[in-house]
Amino acid sequence: MNQKIKFLGLLIILLFLILMVTACGSTRIEQIFYNLELEVAGEGAILDDEDKIITFSEKRLDISRNSLVDIRAVSSIDSEFLFWTGDVDNIFEANQTIYMDRSKEVLSVFGDPDNIFMAGYIIESWGSLNVVGYWKALVESPHLEIYVRETGSSERAERYIFDKGDQEGRIIYYQPKDEDEQPDLANSEYIAALIRIEESNIIYGGEATRYLFVYSDRKGFDALILEDGPSTWQIYDYIYDLDKDEFVEEINRLIYENRDKEIIIGNTVNIFEF
Repeated sequence: MNQKIKFLGLLIILLFLILMVTACGSTRIEQIFYNLELEVAGEGAILDDEDKIITFSEKRLDISRNSLVDIRAVSSIDSEFLFWTGDVDNIFEANQTIYMDRSKEVLSVFGDPDNIFMAGYIIESWGSLNVVGYWKALVESPHLEIYVRETGSSERAERYIFDKGDQEGRIIYYQPKDEDEQPDLANSEYIAALIRIEESNIIYGGEATRYLFVYSDRKGFDALILEDGPSTWQIYDYIYDLDKDEFVEEINRLIYENRDKEIIIGNTVNIFEF
């Protein structure tokens, strides 16, 4: 009788152990991954902590939650690292450690600081879209490049180029000068530009003709999406009819009146910090 009880007890313990092992085996700890979007603007690359090239253009990495990712921005021979934009702490530090507590995206910007009149990064968009990007205004040409990407989507991105005398866009700028002197973009206090947005534009395109108006000074950056019409094209006349203070006042009025529309907001980076 005692042997039967002992055997039965051992059998119960064995069954219990089997059930425990089965339960543990069926309970899987699901690992969570976040996306890390890396992108390069200009002549440079993003490297990992072993100095291996991750990308010269753009790359999406799947990183486990709460991981630390070390990256470094490295320029080419004819370029310099300028700044980061996106989910970084210090935009001027080439070396970055990204803590992956959520999906993040960073963009490294490269260029020739001797040829940059003004530059900065885009931080938000009033309206329906969340965007990230940058802009660079070059002394030569003059030339203004704006890159806007909808966050979380590398496919929904547009690059806008403004060149003085271009049929589709025109740069307007002001600088303190005597009337007889030629314009000198390098000494300008701000830059303004207007360019037509094609209907095929995947971010701001539409059935009606629209225009991207850009205004940037040493304090910040604003870009408005405007409808076609006399009030929009009147911007071109401001520079000829108004002095500097009147021009800035008129631009601020335009931004205020269109505050309920899509407005792209950015910060200007001090050129001397490069």
